[in-house]
Amino acid sequence: MEVITLKHKTVNAYVINTNDLIIMVDAGYPESMNIYTKLLTNINTTFSQIKYLIITHFHPDHAGLVQQLLDYENQLLLHKAQKGYLEWINNHFEKHIHKKYKPIIVGNNENKIILDTEESKMLFKKNKIEGKIISTLGHTDEQYYIYCQ
Repeated sequence: MEVITLKHKTVNAYVINTNDLIIMVDAGYPESMNIYTKLLTNINTTFSQIKYLIITHFHPDHAGLVQQLLDYENQLLLHKAQKGYLEWINNHFEKHIHKKYKPIIVGNNENKIILDTEESKMLFKKNKIEGKIISTLGHTDEQYYIYCQ
């Protein structure tokens, strides 16, 4: 398993590549699509190769590109406790008008997998990863990370 940092200004996103599966952790600001396209190209990866997207928390610098990435037919892995934050981030960008933000389609769960920690462990195991999504309270109430053994 390889973890690659995608750095843009003060924001980090991560690509986890297991050779069988690519996961992207966090999705940057709405205006950073071209930057992330270039950063992925530098590691011979495209958005369409990413199977899962995980957002650590729903601040604009971590979740601004969620819907744009979901348009590439990857899936958003959400911890059950994060589900309500999809509307929160949409409301945030609606109040702070941002032309490049594409609202997350909340009602459509076709491209979202909503799970608890134990279910995330099973999903990862099915994909040959020993890990799970865990709460790491501190920075925000809805903050979650991947823990891999």
